[in-house]
Amino acid sequence: MEGDTFSSLGNVQNILSQNRVFINETNWNYEAKVPYNLSKNVGLIREFNNTVRRVADLIPADPLIEEVPTAELLIYLDL
Repeated sequence: MEGDTFSSLGNVQNILSQNRVFINETNWNYEAKVPYNLSKNVGLIREFNNTVRRVADLIPADPLIEEVPTAELLIYLDL
């Protein structure tokens, strides 16, 4: 079970790292004010929302993650 927890945490960490990329690209597109880049933000935001749903699906599925205080989880995930 413990191995599954670290696997879940690793998956969450990978997804959140991917979200950082989406956020950075979305911000860059917004700041550049290029119409094509701004239209790309719609897809990036959709993908971001999908990955947030994946994180939400992973965390409650693992009872050991539920026992970890949120602050400690965020430190472990380097957020």
